[in-house]
Amino acid sequence: MKVTPAMILDTIFTAFVSFILSFVVFFYFFERRLAITFAVTFSLLFALFAFRKFFNKHQKIKLSNEQKKLRDDAQAQLNVFTTTEKNDLFERALSNAGYQTARKRGGILIKDKKTYIFPLFSVDGVNKTDVVKIFNSIGREDTAYIISANYLSGVKEFADRFDGRIITCEFDGAFKFLYENDALPRQKFKFKEKTPLKLSAIKNIIHKKNSKKLLLFGIGFLFMSYFVSIKTYYVICGSIFLFFALFCKLFGKEEVKTVTN
Repeated sequence: MKVTPAMILDTIFTAFVSFILSFVVFFYFFERRLAITFAVTFSLLFALFAFRKFFNKHQKIKLSNEQKKLRDDAQAQLNVFTTTEKNDLFERALSNAGYQTARKRGGILIKDKKTYIFPLFSVDGVNKTDVVKIFNSIGREDTAYIISANYLSGVKEFADRFDGRIITCEFDGAFKFLYENDALPRQKFKFKEKTPLKLSAIKNIIHKKNSKKLLLFGIGFLFMSYFVSIKTYYVICGSIFLFFALFCKLFGKEEVKTVTN
């Protein structure tokens, strides 16, 4: 992945703030020239650490958001697919993975394994009646795997009571299987995107975008310390603001739009 301008600006921001913070500390123990030297050295080393973190974080966020969008889109489409379309999709994935399959009893039979796959995707979720219907449709020596993204309360516990013959599966594992076997669902209907939910006030404080405001407050307090008699108060407050500015830049939440369904 290429280095983006945002990474460079974030690294410069980190170096600048860490220089001011370290200079405030070193200036209490050394003369100005040594304090500046130590502060520059520390800020450069810290900037290298920060750059590596920004690079890895950006790459991780990009990959996770792409995967999440694919997963959410696949789930949304499966919710509006017909039973035949869902079976077609999973049968293709199983076939691509090398399994021999057949349509039987409303599901997909994996030959020679006495195993059935039942993709039950809907906006209402899987209920206990669905579990009973599937149990009554399979043979005594058969096992049925129910795949869904939404199970109603108590359904999984209810399915566990059938002596291991009914197994409920989460969609994340099924999505990975579909993705790896080139069988993601086609777009049958495009849903409108929802606006992102607003974060709470506490989460907004540690948002990455607030680092600039905290930086200005910190510099303002340090600047005022030269004109007042109680310098320690302003130096401490300024340092605290600068520390939180650096913290938000390194660990604050990214403002990324995601698709939810």
